[in-house]
Amino acid sequence: MAMAGVYSVNCAQRLRCVALAMVCALILSVNSLAVAAELTTAQRAEIFGKIWSTTQRWYPSFREKGVDWEQVKTDYAPGVASAATDEVFYELMDAMLRELHDGHTQVLSHPSQGRSVGMPAIRLIEAEGDRVAVAEVTPGSQAEKLGVRPGMVLTAVDSLPVEARIAKLTPNITASTPWYARTIAVTNLLAGKYGKELALTFDSGETIRLQCTDNSPGRYEFEISSRMLDGNIGYIRIPNWSNDAHIVQNFDRELLKVQNARALIIDARGNPGGNDGLTGMVIARLIQQPVNVTRVRQRFGMFGRLYDSPTVTRSLLPRRGLTYTNPVIVLSDSQVFSSGEFFMAAMKDSGRAKIVGMTTAGSSGNPMEFTAGQVKYRVSTWRQYRLNGAPIEGRGIEPDIPVTVTLNDLRYARDSWMDAALTYLNTQK
Repeated sequence: MAMAGVYSVNCAQRLRCVALAMVCALILSVNSLAVAAELTTAQRAEIFGKIWSTTQRWYPSFREKGVDWEQVKTDYAPGVASAATDEVFYELMDAMLRELHDGHTQVLSHPSQGRSVGMPAIRLIEAEGDRVAVAEVTPGSQAEKLGVRPGMVLTAVDSLPVEARIAKLTPNITASTPWYARTIAVTNLLAGKYGKELALTFDSGETIRLQCTDNSPGRYEFEISSRMLDGNIGYIRIPNWSNDAHIVQNFDRELLKVQNARALIIDARGNPGGNDGLTGMVIARLIQQPVNVTRVRQRFGMFGRLYDSPTVTRSLLPRRGLTYTNPVIVLSDSQVFSSGEFFMAAMKDSGRAKIVGMTTAGSSGNPMEFTAGQVKYRVSTWRQYRLNGAPIEGRGIEPDIPVTVTLNDLRYARDSWMDAALTYLNTQK
């Protein structure tokens, strides 16, 4: 997407779905007869070598991550040579890339991953700190019929304490920050083989048995939407930054509907990223003059050697036509990822908006996708920094106004993000 001062990022559009598949691959048993013939030792060595060398070629943050990639190769080579099955080999490739603790650098798919995945129709989140609670139940589902309600606190699954189950899942999740790894673990805590029954124990002492036959409810919107709130406040929901150029047209359409609002709330919670060239074009509707937003440093090759590019400041220009100039609030949570974090950094650090919610996932890598044999994987290619020099990778974007979800928020369907945003706006002159 060529435009002055804007660099494009093509990130996974449905990161939560990738994370679900990744976690469930660890849970499900795999019938070896259902996959192709076992790889030869030479084929495994070739795939291993290609994944390692591609990562060595493109990855920009070995030093910052404290990872000796040559030593990683030495450490994993014996396991590759002695792997008893393809499943073990593919798990080694997963683990090798997880050594980088980078949410954009990971195996995306391989033949040994499980396919038949389900979960009870419950969405879980953390409330009041680290209490895992029911946030949403699909209407008409088995869970609702058996009495599961928002605000119920989960304490154990199949008699295993929730914290023990999270601890078991978290080391096998690819994430750049501990809080995002935990978020993925909580989101997928009840994922399992399709049809499997789980015994869910709640803090009331009640145990409810549910089958893994549904999809967890959640925010899976695809279209940008808007509405007017009381007090002449506009609201726009941006669920993703997809590569579809219509996202810019759709934002312009919705902004036109609320252009006369005295303030604007942009809801970007759960936004998994996409194309930040398009993100920049949206931001350009919210600024009146050129602004610096972030800085980047990227890997490149020349004459057979690898180099890091100079650090370049990214700037955005206003777009002609409709411009919104009144106060802006942006809602954020720990599932905001990649280009979603670019949006948060640009809006916050340019002084254009206040961020309400939670620190973002902390992952900003501009990945490229590759294939080695039947393994599809991706590797980060740049480091993105905030204007103050702090990297987004491993840190995320902190809110100006933090939000903590309470159990009563869940029980009574209160939106603590919106409450905090409206309280702030209504106290400003």
